[in-house]
Amino acid sequence: MLVEAAKQDRAAFGVLYYRYASRVYKYLRTRLDNDDDAADLTQQVFLQAFTALPKYKNRGVPFSACLFRIAANTVTNVRRRKHSTIELEKIPENQHPLAEQSVEGAILRNEAVLRIQRLLNDLESSYREVVLLRFIAGLTVREIATVLEKSEATVYRYLSDALNILKERIDDETDENA
Repeated sequence: MLVEAAKQDRAAFGVLYYRYASRVYKYLRTRLDNDDDAADLTQQVFLQAFTALPKYKNRGVPFSACLFRIAANTVTNVRRRKHSTIELEKIPENQHPLAEQSVEGAILRNEAVLRIQRLLNDLESSYREVVLLRFIAGLTVREIATVLEKSEATVYRYLSDALNILKERIDDETDENA
């Protein structure tokens, strides 16, 4: 196991960093105002994980879940100090779904991003958090449960409810525009 190897040889922590850094960054980027803040907090998350590594005990919880718990707590602490929100359109272009490279494609992609942003912002915060952890950070339901300190059943329910709400709102918008 990589974590055990990193506990024995601290240089081996680099493997864990390279495995998870981009996922942690993407998650943080959706929750923060800019690239620099997300990059800074990504470094803080890994510094905290590195510092805590000697105390880490494998209790059947993936190491990635521990990283995302640190990330979620770090963002919460920053937000307590700053009270800001992130616009989905501020996510780096390479993280957006691919669209045609034409002007029309760019306009359509921008409209879609704004629509998703609006729909996510309208979600209750617990639902939004589960959606971001699942689809932006790519965590499993088990990992999300660990990060949020909720049961897997609760996470499944939140995810299902959030997706149903989003689908209903999309259908309502489609009906209004028809």
